[in-house]
Amino acid sequence: MKLQIVNEPEEVLEPQESAVENRDPIKQKEAAMATQFHAWLKDKQILPGGYTITSQQTLVGDLSRREFGLKLLIVAEKELDLTQLLERSGFDINPIDYRATLGFNLSFRDYENTEHRIRVLAWNVLPPHIHYFLTHYRGAHGTIFVYDVGNTQGLERISPLHDLVKDINGDVPIALVGHKPIQSGQRKIPRKVAETLANQLEIPYHETQDPKGATLDPLLEELVPRMLNFAKY
Repeated sequence: MKLQIVNEPEEVLEPQESAVENRDPIKQKEAAMATQFHAWLKDKQILPGGYTITSQQTLVGDLSRREFGLKLLIVAEKELDLTQLLERSGFDINPIDYRATLGFNLSFRDYENTEHRIRVLAWNVLPPHIHYFLTHYRGAHGTIFVYDVGNTQGLERISPLHDLVKDINGDVPIALVGHKPIQSGQRKIPRKVAETLANQLEIPYHETQDPKGATLDPLLEELVPRMLNFAKY
């Protein structure tokens, strides 16, 4: 199934002040960020929980032209900033980073083929160090685990995370990505080690690099059709 990117200029919503009053400055900041987050979702016509497609839905406005919305988990440690990678991979990035308080950040990308128009909503989530982060894992149609090739501990969490995603969302398509960020030094995890783990988990493996180099495009060309099939059936 051949997919192509749909480039539609969309206006980024300016941050708005929260109407919630709280004397605790931390709680006040979190309330303001949550308000901005939901305003951004409304502006992009995205449902807060992503879409769970189990049957045909009646969509309105801009979404009436998008038959399917797919939730993609991108799981990475907090220290691994994927903003540049996602932008180079064609995603529209939410200007506010919610990972510190809400546990995730959002971006989206549109595709189309001869049959469907598809919006992929990417949730850049943290590994579930805190139990409530599991809420963000639910309802996903696919998952990408990203690790830093310069961090010797980068692969240690992948196997249990793989099992966790399967337990929560069923047999969703999953992939493993080794990423070399800008600030990364010498590579410490050989590619062969990561490929061996991916083969054991029976998932595809891909590598990316900032500031230039490979993006997520080749992987998404394979993953998005599989996510669509998972959502439909």
